[in-house]
Amino acid sequence: MYKVISESETGIHTGSRTILPLAMVMFIAFSCLQAIPLPALAKDWLYTVRPGDNLWSISEKYLTKKEYANRLIKLNRIKNPAHLQPGSKLRIPITWLKRQPSSSRLVQAQGEVTIIRAAGEQPQSNNGEIRLYVGDTITTGANGSATLEFADKSRLLIQPDSELVMDTLSMFGDSGMVDTRLRLPAGRVETQVTPKKGPASRYEITTPAAVAAVRGTDFRVGADHEQEVSRSEVLEGKVGIKGADSMRNIPAGFGTVAKAGEPPIPPKKLLPAPNSKNTQKHFNHIPLRFEWQTIELASAYRVQIYYAVNSGTLVVDKVVENNRFELDDLKDNDYLLRIRAIDSLGLEGLNRDHHFKVDARPFPPVLTSPLDNSLLRSRQPVFKWTDEKDSPAYLVQIARDQHFRKIVHESGKNRGKEFVMATQLPQAALYWRVAALDNSGLHGPFSATGRFRIRTLPDIPQIRSLSFEPETIEFKWSAEPGELHFHVQMATDDQFENIVIDKKATQTGSLSLKRPPSNIYYYRTRAINRHGDTSPFSTPKMIHVLPLNYNNPDLR
Repeated sequence: MYKVISESETGIHTGSRTILPLAMVMFIAFSCLQAIPLPALAKDWLYTVRPGDNLWSISEKYLTKKEYANRLIKLNRIKNPAHLQPGSKLRIPITWLKRQPSSSRLVQAQGEVTIIRAAGEQPQSNNGEIRLYVGDTITTGANGSATLEFADKSRLLIQPDSELVMDTLSMFGDSGMVDTRLRLPAGRVETQVTPKKGPASRYEITTPAAVAAVRGTDFRVGADHEQEVSRSEVLEGKVGIKGADSMRNIPAGFGTVAKAGEPPIPPKKLLPAPNSKNTQKHFNHIPLRFEWQTIELASAYRVQIYYAVNSGTLVVDKVVENNRFELDDLKDNDYLLRIRAIDSLGLEGLNRDHHFKVDARPFPPVLTSPLDNSLLRSRQPVFKWTDEKDSPAYLVQIARDQHFRKIVHESGKNRGKEFVMATQLPQAALYWRVAALDNSGLHGPFSATGRFRIRTLPDIPQIRSLSFEPETIEFKWSAEPGELHFHVQMATDDQFENIVIDKKATQTGSLSLKRPPSNIYYYRTRAINRHGDTSPFSTPKMIHVLPLNYNNPDLR
């Protein structure tokens, strides 16, 4: 977001300085330029003649006066003014060129951004475009950033807690040459400057301690208002840093520090770019964690995150002491992570960039039941989870593998935070996960994966036959060979406090017991599977064991 603060149109007083109205400044500038005699002109613009050009059309388009056409004839020793040769060069003194006021365009504003107008509210275009003019000031808060674009397409990123003043914004007609001079009382900026198109082109950033003058390059400038210290780091090309009437040319990969009243220090090599330990490109959970290798001689690190689609939009800018950074929240989008080391002088090193994507919404639920690695006895279990966002619906997936390539069940629009299986799941090791759905039916990231195993208890065995032999009692039941074993107990009471027989089958399908003395007994049975799981005991049944001379035992 941004806000615009307007000042008086008749002049602005800021402390002890006065900014004159733009029209008056331009009038004085034009008067001074026209008063300079020709021998004093040090630089000329070389204009390439195009087909159809003549001296009068060139003068009308580029020069402050049409009368300068005659001077061009004399200056360039033109023998045939009516026929200019296309491709030939014309020397044109810079002071003859039309000098028009220019502006910078606010490309993006993130967080707290304030624009203070120097000459009243400026009109905006129909599409809401914001422009800054000579004398305007733009400031950023602790979480604010802004990107400006100038007439020659040069761009400047204003980092948090910074103040930037538009001192000079002008262009020389349609020549492509621009004069951009900015003042940075405090904060940091990063800029990419378009190469100069002529001798009148100028791009300068003035801080309380030094002036950075460039042609076409990428560089950074920082100003410490309290200590009156300026820091400059060059990433590409060369930058001339002037302080205390001393000039240092800083090449790419080097930086310098200048204190007020002192010349800049000799170029100092910038620290190398840190190698990222975190190469993750897709984050579907919050918070985000980044880590990188420690750089020797680094006292701190700067972490920046930009929108990847438009790298000029800075959304995070933090300085951390350690080689790791954690971010509690970040919108779903594609991003560029930029990390650089900071040395003991405060100079920031070379950048390490890493692209990543955040796709964490709707936030995934938290699984609560069944617990991880649970053993379930039911093939139709109940699944439960929690979700702070209370999504309208959920997607539940159950699979045989943790990568969910072999899905055995999927519930696409489950309402509420509980799901009951309507069909039976296989007895196996299974995995499950849940994702929240948004109002359009699209699901967010899945929850953590839960693992469980289904192994049901064996059924209570059904006795197929019970027979009495002279010395034994034979129990037979139905069972799959090798799967179930048989366990029988006989007692003289139905509470089985006085057990007289407790026997497990050694062969599946039948069990032979020694015939007990004549009495009334109670018996019960249960099954045991190969894992040692047991079914419940059957309901006790009474049996009357008669003496051997009885042919028909009382069995019930």
